[in-house]
Amino acid sequence: MDLQRNTHKDKGQEEALSLHLREVAKGGAVAFAGRVGGIFMALGFYALVARTVGAASLGYFSMINTLYVVLAMISSLGLYSSVLKFGGDAFFRKDMKFIRGFLAMGLRVIPSVSLPLGLFFFLFADEVGGFFSKPEFSSHIKVFGAFLPLLALFYFLTEAFKAARKPGLVVLFQNILLYAVAALLLPLFKYGGKGHLSSTLSFVVSASLLLLPVVYSTIKTVGWGEKEKLRFTGEYRKTSLFLMFSGLFVFLLFQMDRLMIGYFRSAEEVGIYSASSRLAVFVAFGLAMINYIFPPLISSLFSQGNLRGIEEMGRRTARWASLFAFSTGLFFLTYPGLALGIFGGDFQRGKMALVFLVIFQILASSAGSTGYVLSMTRYQGAYFVITLLGVLANFVGNAILIPARGIEGAALASGVSLALTKGAQLVWIKKKLGIWVAARRPLGILFSILAGLLVEHLLKKANFWLGLAGYFPLVFLALLFNTDSRDRKVFLSLFGLFPH
Repeated sequence: MDLQRNTHKDKGQEEALSLHLREVAKGGAVAFAGRVGGIFMALGFYALVARTVGAASLGYFSMINTLYVVLAMISSLGLYSSVLKFGGDAFFRKDMKFIRGFLAMGLRVIPSVSLPLGLFFFLFADEVGGFFSKPEFSSHIKVFGAFLPLLALFYFLTEAFKAARKPGLVVLFQNILLYAVAALLLPLFKYGGKGHLSSTLSFVVSASLLLLPVVYSTIKTVGWGEKEKLRFTGEYRKTSLFLMFSGLFVFLLFQMDRLMIGYFRSAEEVGIYSASSRLAVFVAFGLAMINYIFPPLISSLFSQGNLRGIEEMGRRTARWASLFAFSTGLFFLTYPGLALGIFGGDFQRGKMALVFLVIFQILASSAGSTGYVLSMTRYQGAYFVITLLGVLANFVGNAILIPARGIEGAALASGVSLALTKGAQLVWIKKKLGIWVAARRPLGILFSILAGLLVEHLLKKANFWLGLAGYFPLVFLALLFNTDSRDRKVFLSLFGLFPH
């Protein structure tokens, strides 16, 4: 009887796991489709800024974009991230009363923090610009400070769609419409006499205009009715602040290089490096798409005590992410100059930086969603400490290598610190939770990368067009070699096959 009961339990868990994998794959596919459009919109906007306003304006905008995300995180005091933890479980339980209360709590907190922060940057814009030794940057800072409260609300509400498992809305607003509207506004500001300020103005006005449809979509998602009266105290405050600092450190881990290039080098170099890092985002695209859906499921599985479910999903999704990273990374490693050509001839100086960034993004993707596994379980403190150490390593590396090696040094320092951080998170998860969430078949993926690079190098050397043509069968063979029947059934289910 016990054996029969255990068999039914195992079968139930197996079926639930398959459903979760299909949910992650389906949600990731929706996010992927949207983010592909969004990435091209962002790339188009970056290229438009570079070609119409110049590399220096692109550098200023890139620095403003970094400040935007950092201060939007601070403005919500971490609620932008804890909504995934608390809201993800509540959406699973269909507790809309709690969700409405949580969002209302965020809408009370954000203005109380973002208004004084925005006023500070508006009043002290000249001092901030002077710190970076770039007087022209001051006008960008002033505009940013004036719009910060609206930007913070936009960021919080669009992040909340992740908890609702609506990746389509996230990418629609954060990626597609944000940059599409900004691209439409850019010529208006450019020919309206705003010059280098046009890039920042078009971006902040775009986010502000989109806030109204974001609010409408939020109401449609959570409904309009009674809400739970929540206060920013106790567990909500503790968890949110932990996640805020951890999120800030993660963001700085990826963005500190731009700020430090801005401090040590010219605005043009910031723009060139930003173009390389924007392209490298494609490589981490698979993991980013999975992270639109996976975090709420981690929280739900952990509350059920199903660590093996987290491990199985983590390892499979990490493999999917690493295969996507290989597929895109192979192209950028073989044709870095061709990829950077969309920004103009001056951006060829970023080829080596692009190569370094791509290599480390492939490694990071193969480690999987380590940060979310820590933050969605009970190890927010470990996530905080490990990420802080990674940021310190990044800071020291950039401070040493940027003056000596420029943007190549920034790429190397940031890549090494990212790899060390992901490795430490993997080890901690294994030690404390007893599970391993990195990609399955890592040796097969590594072999595919090395073999693909060798074959592409030989094909490209023989003939440029032969190399481009050979890229696609190489990617297909790598995907076929590194997936199993379950992976393929999950992927085929997206097209209506194997629905059960």
